[in-house]
Amino acid sequence: MKHLSYLLLAALFVLVSCQVKIPEGIILPDKMESVLYDYHMAQAIGSEANVSSDYHKKLFHEYVFAKHGIDKALFDSSLVWYTRHPAYLTQIYANLQEELDNELAIMQDEKRYTQGSKLETLDIWSDTLDLWSGREVDALSSSSMNNLINFSYSSDSAFVAGDSIVLTLGTRFFSEKPGMQKLYAAVVVNYTDNSSVSDVMEIDASGDCALLFTRDYDKVIKGVNGFIYYSDADSTAASGVLLSGLSLRRIHPLAEEDEQ
Repeated sequence: MKHLSYLLLAALFVLVSCQVKIPEGIILPDKMESVLYDYHMAQAIGSEANVSSDYHKKLFHEYVFAKHGIDKALFDSSLVWYTRHPAYLTQIYANLQEELDNELAIMQDEKRYTQGSKLETLDIWSDTLDLWSGREVDALSSSSMNNLINFSYSSDSAFVAGDSIVLTLGTRFFSEKPGMQKLYAAVVVNYTDNSSVSDVMEIDASGDCALLFTRDYDKVIKGVNGFIYYSDADSTAASGVLLSGLSLRRIHPLAEEDEQ
């Protein structure tokens, strides 16, 4: 009987909480749900990318606030109010879980982009070295302070004639805005005879991408450099893209006995 009384009290508490009117100066539930989704996404990015810099952590959070047109003070005061009214917060996080489940399903079905020769024609596991020394997970935003990644690598004695280079990355745009958001991935391969080849991959949708430079058996690579640049034609709103699985692989040609 006492157990039933506790249940009735809990139900009454939830009912009363739901009837509490949200005061002015508090972010409304639908918007708070969107803010919390992006906020936790930003925290996950920082965690996965091992971001230890307070500056970069603050940059991720400021991106979220700018995207939704709020500031930290409003977010903090709203979060305090919602924690004091758990019925609202419980529903918000239930909706967030459903949204995350849907996002996961979408990501599993996403289109894969490949530029250059097909990766299937190259045994990338035969003899490879990942040159990438930056973060495997990172994020770029529309801010001029955080919209570009530059990279440059010099060869060593391990490079041989016939090496191939492939840049791979996964992209997840924070908000899909057809025709507005663009990610550019450019790679330049320089050879010891002072010749070079280059290519640019333009990405405007979430997915897995690869930029492949097939082998030239007459040349040895001297160095590789390039950049990944994010641009948004809509300057009125903050936006960004999550990068994952970043790698820049040098691939040795197969030995003759392996090719037979």
